[in-house]
Amino acid sequence: MNYNNKTKEELITEITLIKNKDNELQQIKERYQFLIENMGEGLGIVDANECFTFVNPGAEEIFGVPAGGLTGHSLNEFVTPEAFSRLLEQTNLRRLGKKSRYEFELQRPDGEKRFIRVTATPVFDNDHIFIGTLGIFFDDTELRRAEDTIKDNETRLRTITDSAQDAILMMDSMGMVSFWNPAAETILGYRAEEAIGKDLHNLLVPERYLKAYRTAFSEFQHTGKGNAIGKTLELEARRKDGREIIVALSLSAVSFQNTWHAVGILRDITDHKNTEVILRNALEKAETVNRLKIGLYL
Repeated sequence: MNYNNKTKEELITEITLIKNKDNELQQIKERYQFLIENMGEGLGIVDANECFTFVNPGAEEIFGVPAGGLTGHSLNEFVTPEAFSRLLEQTNLRRLGKKSRYEFELQRPDGEKRFIRVTATPVFDNDHIFIGTLGIFFDDTELRRAEDTIKDNETRLRTITDSAQDAILMMDSMGMVSFWNPAAETILGYRAEEAIGKDLHNLLVPERYLKAYRTAFSEFQHTGKGNAIGKTLELEARRKDGREIIVALSLSAVSFQNTWHAVGILRDITDHKNTEVILRNALEKAETVNRLKIGLYL
């Protein structure tokens, strides 16, 4: 820069502009530093050999190390040999200029294992030579544990419903079958794939009762209430083969996403009711015979 032909005022103006730009750059630098240091995710840069050259406090927290405990250390120190081999495969993709997202299991120095999700971006120098990776780390441990808990609970629930002797079925807010256990297949004759997604009333309710059921269901849709809710009732149901059976049905209302669904536990009591009729007829006959005998002795 040639200052010889500049007046004092011009020099002061240029110097002022330079200082202002330096101040602006410093402010930008401070903003980025603030964002990097306070972002919830971990951020780090590793070189071509997977050694950390830069990290933010979020990364140190995820990896379970004190401040400065990552810089100069390799990812190899925090994962199993098998996991590190997979990380190197991802690095090879970035050597080709490809971004990638992947997960790995982290083993912190205190022995705790964490599940980490990474968004990785390749870093090249001015000569387009690969020099490392910029990684953003998300700790998915709690989410993974919650998912595992949900899966375990689903497995337990499936085991219970699959082994139940009573039919367990669920109807959504539109009256469609949303769950159908193996006992329901046995008792009602429909396989699960035949029943799920179908109108429950059309499947099971005898034609002569359909109108009354639909009227009651309309009230249930709006209020979650009805004469059958919270009770065990003896009803007639129609099987797939058209045969009508007598069932004991316990019905409960469940609110889900601001709509009402129904869960029913159903037992075939046809044989039991037939036996009751036979016993009642036998008892009546016996009483008639006794009365005749008594009449003979009078």
